[in-house]
Amino acid sequence: MTRAVLDPAGPFMRAPLQPHQLSERVTPEPDVIVLCHLGVARIRAEDWSLSIDGLARRRLRLDMAELRRRPRTEVTTIHQCCGSPLRPEVPTRRIANVVWTGVRLSDLIAECEPQPAARFLWSTGADHGVFEGETLSGVAKRATLPAGVPARYSGR
Repeated sequence: MTRAVLDPAGPFMRAPLQPHQLSERVTPEPDVIVLCHLGVARIRAEDWSLSIDGLARRRLRLDMAELRRRPRTEVTTIHQCCGSPLRPEVPTRRIANVVWTGVRLSDLIAECEPQPAARFLWSTGADHGVFEGETLSGVAKRATLPAGVPARYSGR
């Protein structure tokens, strides 16, 4: 697998509005928080894919064109920075109201027919680089899900 080009390489942040400046129901795109601790991964749509495997009866791999042909949904929600793991006692107060548009991950997982033993969703991405002096070859995150829900999700 070819690594994503980081541009810029290294930390990138678009400063969010202060809480008292948030006056619109949905935060305008130029005012939404952007925090990229390792850099901004640049991936061409033709090179991107999503795979679901692991404890699933059926494996699934979709490229961007296939994903875009699926039914879309919109979710309006809060996008909030959870703070720095290096300074968890310092509140960040970074927040925005956003509209996410795309395919429901739960629909894709259901299509894969997770096995009853499936308990976690692991997501991996294109992130790599140096954060606070530590070299990271990639980033993976785990979410605990209700019994019988997902297998494994990997987007890159």
